[in-house]
Amino acid sequence: MDFLTLLETLTQQNGTSGYEDEVREFITHTLTEYGIPYYQDRLGNVIVEQGENPHRLALFSHMDEVGFGVRGITEDGRIKFAPIGGVTDKILFSTPVSVGKNKINGVIGNIPKHLQEKKTEQEIKIADMFIDIGATSKEQAAQWVRIGEPIYWQSDFVRFGDGLIKAKALDDRAGVAVILSLLLQKKYSFTAVFTTREEIGIIGAKTATPLVSCEKAVVLEVTTCADMPGVSEPTTKLGEGVALSVLDGGSVADADLNAQIVALAKKYKIPLQKKRTTKGGNDAGAVSYISGGIPTTALSLPGRYIHSPVSVISEEDLKAMVALTQILLQEL
Repeated sequence: MDFLTLLETLTQQNGTSGYEDEVREFITHTLTEYGIPYYQDRLGNVIVEQGENPHRLALFSHMDEVGFGVRGITEDGRIKFAPIGGVTDKILFSTPVSVGKNKINGVIGNIPKHLQEKKTEQEIKIADMFIDIGATSKEQAAQWVRIGEPIYWQSDFVRFGDGLIKAKALDDRAGVAVILSLLLQKKYSFTAVFTTREEIGIIGAKTATPLVSCEKAVVLEVTTCADMPGVSEPTTKLGEGVALSVLDGGSVADADLNAQIVALAKKYKIPLQKKRTTKGGNDAGAVSYISGGIPTTALSLPGRYIHSPVSVISEEDLKAMVALTQILLQEL
């Protein structure tokens, strides 16, 4: 399949932290179809060593997405829920969701504004909200939904505007798609690591890194992009290339490795920008620490509205990530 079809298929799989089964099964099934051996550890990380010298460079991306979990059912059949990963309360109203292993259709709701007596819209938190699945009683809802089951946004993959893509779970299915597509080409020698549970504390990378022997590591991610009026710190800008991290809340990128990447991007005329904030974190924090200090950095796609059902990335930035990653595999 072509690259954008691969990305679309990955974003439509459900896989919040700890429940990455659909995503992992798609990855491993695809690898098996292409005759590519892989290893899966006890936490569900998938590791592939390809080529004659796979230990020169490891590429990491995480399989999980932010989502929710069922924490209770009310007497009138509404579903109470809790976030899995970082989600902002104010974006949730009226968003369609899929609940549990039976993928029951639902919508996140709350008391209509004109009927609220005590709380303003800004004061309403996730604890005040519910998911309406059309049930009329606790007993009826319990036939379809179980406490502890995962909940996912429903959001179509759409290409729109001037080369933009909208979908759920682009963080980090875009990184997964890049690495998986490179593996399927069978042209490069590297180690690929698809990690679990990044959104709840980079847990998968902590367990996978000791299983990986490599000289350098690059994490492929999606990062914040707020290139809009009124934002004093835009972080990254859509359409200006892949973003190179220097420092964030969990790691400091290796300066020499970053210098190599900057030089290669310049040499091959690949658009590259610097991530202009230290907020956030990703698997690089675990990889650089658990490995004992191998040179590590992160290359990220600017993503508008990440951790929501309508994340947006640029096809041009995506092409830049693919091109730069290919060059790193050739040159490093």
